[in-house]
Amino acid sequence: MKSIAMSWNLIAFSTLLAFVTSVVGCGSEEPVISPEPAAEQVATEKHAKQESNLQISVIVPEPSETSQKSNTTNQPSVETEEKTIPQAQPVFRQSDKRPQHDAARLKKFGIQEYSSKHLILYTDIEEKLAKPLPELIDRAYAAWVDYFGPLPPSRERAEFQMTAYLMDDQDRFQQAGLIPLELPTFINGRHRGQELWMNNQKHDYYRRHLLIHEATHCFMTIVKEEVDAPVWYLEGMAELFGTHRYLKDGNVQFRVMPDNQEDFVGFGRIRMLQEELKTAGGLSLDAVSELSANDFLDNICYAWSWALCEFLNANPRYAKKFQQLGRDQVTGTFANVFQEQFRTDLANLRAEWPFFIFNITAGFDFGRAAIDFETGDFVPADKEIPSQEITANRGWQPSGWLIEKGKTYRITASGRFRLAEKPKPWISEPQGISIRYHNGQPVGRLLATIQSSQAPTNAAQIHAPIIFAVGNELRFQATESGTIYFRLNDYWNELEDNLGTVSVRIQQETKQ
Repeated sequence: MKSIAMSWNLIAFSTLLAFVTSVVGCGSEEPVISPEPAAEQVATEKHAKQESNLQISVIVPEPSETSQKSNTTNQPSVETEEKTIPQAQPVFRQSDKRPQHDAARLKKFGIQEYSSKHLILYTDIEEKLAKPLPELIDRAYAAWVDYFGPLPPSRERAEFQMTAYLMDDQDRFQQAGLIPLELPTFINGRHRGQELWMNNQKHDYYRRHLLIHEATHCFMTIVKEEVDAPVWYLEGMAELFGTHRYLKDGNVQFRVMPDNQEDFVGFGRIRMLQEELKTAGGLSLDAVSELSANDFLDNICYAWSWALCEFLNANPRYAKKFQQLGRDQVTGTFANVFQEQFRTDLANLRAEWPFFIFNITAGFDFGRAAIDFETGDFVPADKEIPSQEITANRGWQPSGWLIEKGKTYRITASGRFRLAEKPKPWISEPQGISIRYHNGQPVGRLLATIQSSQAPTNAAQIHAPIIFAVGNELRFQATESGTIYFRLNDYWNELEDNLGTVSVRIQQETKQ
């Protein structure tokens, strides 16, 4: 994909965001670029104008600035004056303007109705596939409320409900008058107000995923007439909630990181990104945040926006702030809220993003991969310094030491640790176990990377972090200045069962 031109400055990721008032038709399940839809697919849609809001004010007495004398007593007296203090206008979600349909009439077209508290579904797919879907959306609604907070009431105090048209044979729905003539064309799905239209999908998982995706759009855009959240956030959050899993007890989890292919057939976003990173390189966090509606004609942009939302949602350092952004953006402007929440994190966000995106894999362990960024102290020359314990079940860990470009260092490591528990324990030393490799290095081998002292830039393209093998011992000349980080090599979805540490010591050498 072409790199995205960048033109904004830093405090940044907050003002990254142009106002977006429409959402393009949503991406396909296959990890390939979809054929370009008609140009009107990205045309801006305006919701119907809301009725004027009620203005509330209160009367507060205040002492007057001047004293007046009484006509009868000639004594000073204080007169109060009324001052109107405008209060915030009450927030209402948009009124329900869905058309009502005759279920008996639609049956003649082969279209059945299924309903629940929050969804009316009209579809021509098999009953066994269609019947569970309204209940799924009720569960999704509970997850939305838990994450974003309750929706404001409508002026009519009506329960929030959507209408979905799930079409195997689109001609039936055309003949039944269920597809508005003015609705822009779409490949997979489209939403408008409290209605959504989607074509049937060949995989059960992705059929549910796409339905949740479009319904999430309906929930997120029903409050404001003009949505000021950027397109990466709207599409990324719809993809994020769309990633779901049924549990053995019948409950459903939303916002999950796909951890296998069998339960997420058709999702394809991870594979798309892996292929994109090999062929076209990576988009920076800033570039993803500037994707426009037109960019989403390319299916890969759904993958990028999902990845950014997943990164912010699952990383324990950013998760609470990201959720607060979702809660606040309903009544505030997205750019201002983002700046308030993340302005102190921008450098770390930019630094950590490449470590995630170039290692993205099913089941990526965000909790153990999260990096605690530190600025180290300079390594003293020819002086014994304390060793650092590097934990086997974590990702990159700061050493606490800052190395300088051009100087020579020696790193030594010792210790034994476990890499796996089943089918039997794999015991390794810092040199690693050469019967299995990850990213070209034996699993268990001690690795290092240098986090540059220079602040990450907001360039559109990013490159994979430079990693070098340490093993039991390494002597090297630093090619850049920065804090050195270590990890014991393993797959990013297999850290949980690792156990133990190694001791690492770094020394600066002055004798050549």
